[in-house]
Amino acid sequence: MTLFGTTICAAILALASPALGQEVTTTYTLSDAQMTDRFILDEFRVARMQELISDLPDELIREQLRKHMSDRTKTVLHYDDRFVFAEYSTADGRIYSWMPDSDSVVEGTWRISDEPNTGLSVCFQAGDAPPECVQAAYILSEYCSLAIEDADTFGLSTSEVPFTRQRLAVPGIAKQ
Repeated sequence: MTLFGTTICAAILALASPALGQEVTTTYTLSDAQMTDRFILDEFRVARMQELISDLPDELIREQLRKHMSDRTKTVLHYDDRFVFAEYSTADGRIYSWMPDSDSVVEGTWRISDEPNTGLSVCFQAGDAPPECVQAAYILSEYCSLAIEDADTFGLSTSEVPFTRQRLAVPGIAKQ
């Protein structure tokens, strides 16, 4: 099992993930060019991850999804709607999202599911909205992720946001 974790970690690092281990201490706004560049890189990383996990047993993929989602803060670029949000996910399946132009945290849940049309996925749900399921290759390749840190970096599980942000403002994460 360690071999898979090592392989997946090496694969992700080899896929030029500038967010991993990067210390960001100021808030900045993404330009259209930066979003386009990130999209191209993300699509490449997903395709490569699909190749890497295609022949692996589901239980190994499930284990990596659990590790990837447990006690992590992610700053995420939502390409379709053109905004940046931050989310903290707990090991027990809770999620806290910090949306732009909002002064409150959106609480929800996440779970690993074997979806009929897409296979292993992580499904997110908040409020009355239907679950949104994201395929394993997208989660494991860190699709849309601008930064990822262990622990609740912004304190989102307290249900309070640090400050109100604009749509494309990326909040800084400083290593502690």
